[in-house]
Amino acid sequence: MRVFPPSQAPASLTHLSPSSPSPSRPLADGCNAAIFGRRQKNIEDAAAELSKATGKKCIGISGDVRKLDTLQDAIKRTVTEFGRIDFVVAGAAGNFLSPLAGALLVPPLLALAPLVTLVLTILSRAGLSANAFKTVLEIDTLGTYHTFKSTIDELCKTKGSILAISATLHYTATPLQAHVSAAKAGVDALIKVIGVEYGPRGVRANVSLRLSPEARRAELSATPC
Repeated sequence: MRVFPPSQAPASLTHLSPSSPSPSRPLADGCNAAIFGRRQKNIEDAAAELSKATGKKCIGISGDVRKLDTLQDAIKRTVTEFGRIDFVVAGAAGNFLSPLAGALLVPPLLALAPLVTLVLTILSRAGLSANAFKTVLEIDTLGTYHTFKSTIDELCKTKGSILAISATLHYTATPLQAHVSAAKAGVDALIKVIGVEYGPRGVRANVSLRLSPEARRAELSATPC
């Protein structure tokens, strides 16, 4: 753990979402932080709670990652407040279960209830709508791009890092998850290109995969010692 004196404390910008890592960790390691989310009261309450729990300064800024101008405003406020940005976590996400079209029988989901004989039928007249598919891509993929676009100048100054929260759904054909699979595949591709283009300038770009406990155990058991 690296602890910074107040005059040198790095600052991070984090999106809050169910898939984001806890923003308390960078604060505990000595960072100040700005957290960003859609609901103003929730984000301000979370910032106050984090400040109280860690003793570091955390500000809450409300906005929508689908709108570049709200992120640009958030960056200006963060730099005004802390003087710099060293770490960025792009964790905005939207997800729900939906078949692509019509009724769907999903035998693979039987594994979720091994002790019960279960046939899961999901009924939907239209399935996944074009608007729903677009919305998830706008939040996940476009939101990650907007985060990069609005912070990269600051990260180049500090030789900082951007971390995007991804998933493993697109590694295989995950039923009911076409929308988020496409969105997270786009996030992975974007971060790879950012790493190639901005790595030589001192900026690190990575993704974090949120594996289920079952997937993590399977991964560890398959790894040779």
